[in-house]
Amino acid sequence: MQNFPTYVVGANFRPSEARALIKRLAIGDSLYLKREPGNPYDSNAVMVFAQDENEDRVHIGYVPKDDNPVIAQMLDEELEPTVEITSFAGTLKPAILIQFSEESASDSEEASADVGD
Repeated sequence: MQNFPTYVVGANFRPSEARALIKRLAIGDSLYLKREPGNPYDSNAVMVFAQDENEDRVHIGYVPKDDNPVIAQMLDEELEPTVEITSFAGTLKPAILIQFSEESASDSEEASADVGD
């Protein structure tokens, strides 16, 4: 398992709904990542999402540009991360731990399919 401690940036630029959601998050809450290769400022951009009370995923910010090349590559290789809030470096700046298992999403799906055979 590979671990990447980092934090969420850009929350100040997100809509008020996203900023309000960040303020309700707690240490231990899970977050979600998604690549944004078409981002005009950074082709390695990795968006960070939190789940709201309706279980919708809300874009709350980004992985910092200095940290995202390796994380973007692992997401492109379809490795499944778990992302958890570890602390807060400020009201709108959650510190997070991104963990990647050695198994890709497609490997996991194939293993599940094999179990039913």
